[in-house]
Amino acid sequence: LLYLRTALLLISLFFKKSYFLERSVVIEQPLCVVFVFIKYLKKQDHYFRWGNSYPDMLKAYRGTVEHVGFVSAWSS
Repeated sequence: LLYLRTALLLISLFFKKSYFLERSVVIEQPLCVVFVFIKYLKKQDHYFRWGNSYPDMLKAYRGTVEHVGFVSAWSS
């Protein structure tokens, strides 16, 4: 067990201390079409990664849709 810990420590000295991962998606639609879709927060299930992962997620909305101060909240 001591040899394993020592080996892992020595191996870790040769790896980077931090990593950076970046992803991007190209949407083949005009900007105005995309903005109109995304600003409507109740449509988050279409692009929110975790929306379908938790079927028992509780969602709540407060305020006037598409206006400043509208709140979209969830808990799982």
